[in-house]
Amino acid sequence: VTSSVSGSYLFKGPSVGHQLMNLTKRSIESNYKVEDFMTPLDECPVVYLDQLTVESILTAIENGKLGFTLVMDKQNKFEGIISNADVRKGFLRHLADFNQVSPEELINQSPITVKGEATVVEMLKLVKESPFSVSYLPVLSNDNKALGVLNFANLVKAEL
Repeated sequence: VTSSVSGSYLFKGPSVGHQLMNLTKRSIESNYKVEDFMTPLDECPVVYLDQLTVESILTAIENGKLGFTLVMDKQNKFEGIISNADVRKGFLRHLADFNQVSPEELINQSPITVKGEATVVEMLKLVKESPFSVSYLPVLSNDNKALGVLNFANLVKAEL
């Protein structure tokens, strides 16, 4: 049996987060995998290590309109993520001279990620166990290559 979640279920509860977490408590098993809902890599903001500059980072974040960019090598090996918050923190460390901001220091090299073959229930448990709010998850293959991104705003709005 395959099941899905409608937007009305998510929005009729006390909060969207509460309803998402409620799904992890249900005994209904889902056949859906993360890769069924993710935004594919070719639609994600990406910056490559060999082209990493503050300008390329800001451009990728701005053009991607998601608030972050994936960082990869030329073989699509995932190297990390740079979010608006990472950029802000980098500039705050160098308030006296913004030219001192190094593009490499902006990379979060160990963000929470999820495998493409993970079930939606496994992904929800991962998000529930996170010590901070998760808005998006880089989706990786078993060999650590970027496959795409799971963006919760899009998932909730059923835009994927």
